[in-house]
Order: sequence, then C-alpha cells, then structure tokens
Amino acid sequence: MGTRRDNGAGHFTTLKNGKLQMRLYVGRTVNGTPKILTTTGDTKNECKRLMNKRKREYENQIRCDEDFGILTIKNLCEKHLQEHMSQEERLKAKSADRRESTIKNQIAIYAIGGMQVQAVRPRDIELHIEHLIKNTKLSVSSIEKAFDVISSAYKWAISQGYMGTNPCEAVKDSIKHRLRKLEARKSVDADVVILSEDEKKQLVKIAREKDENGEYIYYYGLATLLLLYTGMRVGEMCALRWKDYNRRTNSLAINATRYVAKNHKNTTEGKTYVPGENTVKNDKAREIVLTPEAISVLEEIYVVSLHTKDDDYIILNTKQKPTNPSNFDANLKKIYAAAGFREGIGGAHLLRRTFATGLYDAGADIKAIAAYIGDLESTTSAHYIASRKRIVVGNETRNVVPIPTKK
Repeated sequence: MGTRRDNGAGHFTTLKNGKLQMRLYVGRTVNGTPKILTTTGDTKNECKRLMNKRKREYENQIRCDEDFGILTIKNLCEKHLQEHMSQEERLKAKSADRRESTIKNQIAIYAIGGMQVQAVRPRDIELHIEHLIKNTKLSVSSIEKAFDVISSAYKWAISQGYMGTNPCEAVKDSIKHRLRKLEARKSVDADVVILSEDEKKQLVKIAREKDENGEYIYYYGLATLLLLYTGMRVGEMCALRWKDYNRRTNSLAINATRYVAKNHKNTTEGKTYVPGENTVKNDKAREIVLTPEAISVLEEIYVVSLHTKDDDYIILNTKQKPTNPSNFDANLKKIYAAAGFREGIGGAHLLRRTFATGLYDAGADIKAIAAYIGDLESTTSAHYIASRKRIVVGNETRNVVPIPTKK
C-alpha cells in the first residue's frame, strides 16, 4: 500500500514483506522518460538516508555524463588511452604507440574526430571507414585498427557508466566483412578494373552491330560508346538534351543528372529510380570539348533519333521516353555479354574508368582528368586510374605494372 508524499521528499510504499520503499522523481532521462530513484528500508529515516546517498551518486553520474557529452571522438579515444596507460602493464609500450598513432593519423584529423561522442551515429562510423578505404592508401589492418580504437573507447565509456550505447556495434559486422573482402584481394588483382585495348575494340564492334535491315542490334549501343568516349556518368548522359550539344564549339554542357534513387532499394539490376533531375554529383557542372570519336557518336545518335528538338533528350528508351540508369544498366549487361567480357567485368563505371585511364596514359595530369570527368582529384586518382595493365599469357590473365613513364 502507498502513503502520502512526506514533505515533498518522495513517495513511500509498504511492501508485502513489511519493508518501506521510497521512490523519488529526479527529472527525465535523455530519452524523455521519467527518472525515478528507489530505495528500500525498515523505516522512513533509513530510506531517506539511502536516498540521499543515491541522489549524490546520481548527481555525480549526471556531471560525468555532461562532461562526456561534450567530449569529441578524439578526446574519448585519448581518454581511453590514458586510462590504459595509468594501469601498470595494462598496455604494452608498442601497442600504446600504435594506438596513439591511430588516434592522431586515422581519427583526429578527420571529421569523425571532431564529432561529439553523444552525436555520433552508426552511419557516421560507416562513412569514416568508407572514406579511409576510398581516399587513403592505408592498409586494411590500419583501417580496421581505427574502427577498433573508436569501438573500444565507447565500450570503456559504457563500462564506466558514462554512456549507454556504442554506435560501432550496429555496423561492426558489415564493416568487418567489407575489410575481410579487401584483405582477400590477390596481388594479381587490378587496382582499378578497366577495359583492355582488345576489349575496347570488341565493345565498339558489338555496339555498332546492325541487323539485315540496317538497324542497330543493341538499342543502347551508341549510348554505351558515348560513355566510353566522354567518361561522363550514366545519370549525366540520361539528362542530356540536344541544346547541350554545341556543334560550333564541338562541346557538350553537362549540368544535370537524371536519376533519383527510390527508397535506396536494391534489386537484381541495381538501384531502382524514379524520374527527376538533380544537379550533377559534387556540383561538378562543366562544358567539355568532345573528342572526334564522341562527336561521331553524337552525330550518329542524331541521325537515327526521332526527337531532335533543343529540349528533347538525347538518349531515349525504346518507348521514346527519357531513360534512367536502371534501364540503361540492364541493357548494358546484354552488350557486355555479347562482347564476351570475362566474369567480373560490369557496370557503366567501367567505361568511365577506362576513359580516365586512357587520358592519363596519354599524358594528362590528374587535375585535368578530374575536371573533365567531373570528379574530385582524390577520387579520380584512387578509383579511375589503373596503374596495372592486363595481359594474357596463354589461357591466364595477369595484371602487371608497366615501367613508369615521365608525365
């Protein structure tokens, strides 16, 4: 049974065993639920004495939580390291040095290092690891170490009662799986997969094939070649209109991308899309001077197109409607299959990588290539330039690094 509040000090209830239970409301938790402290004793005075102790402990905890709430990931990792170092033989000197280096070089200097610990979400952890994979030359073990240092710091804070959740746990399995796959890559694998010269010739042949009536066998064959000769993204190509093509200057204005991913839902054909136009990725709108090959392809598309007014889209689907990357990719697979490309060759970005590498091999520098294909220099260098070349020896395909030449 319950009794009335005793001078606002709390609510007392007599339990079945005859003892008294005191409950005191002290505010709300971070989730908005009421925070109630509870003590049990033989008398009200005993309950109050125990409650005063519980209140002091709770207030100390709040202060610790507030202190940790303003800590950044960098601060938290350093605090965790200091905790290890303060306990004799808890962490060997070599391990401590490596952890300190990881904090300094793989955490502190990145966006994640400056985020407050309470604000970090699992997606933030994923983005950080993804950035390390794509934009640095770190080994897989170094990237994994960065993840483990952050996760361990959170676990320590939780064990001390300073925090309640570890954002690393939700993405641990997916990140570890991704890193294992990277680690498993063989030394003969290409750094960046591109088409060999023979494969390029075969692709051009297949893309231009016609039937007995003089019709192109593969509807998106010319569109495929347009990507091969410009290095643009599929979405950018799908958004092109004839007014973007300037015959006087032989240039092409690329300022929009035609796709909006629908609910980020993956299908067997990749992402699904709904019609829509957005600005180009990384806001890299540009006007490029076309190569003779690209001009030739555009003129061929113009000749066979049924819609060539300024506002008409250059690339249309079989129903003469604007197309999108999902529809294009599905047809591109058929072209690749007809060209006899080996397993592992796929995706429209293969054409973008092949084009960028071709420019690099011809003597262009990374900055100029990045500007032309509309991407960041770091991304272009890491993901669009193949430093290894495929050669065929008998029935075996190898990827070798040629002798470097001066740019």
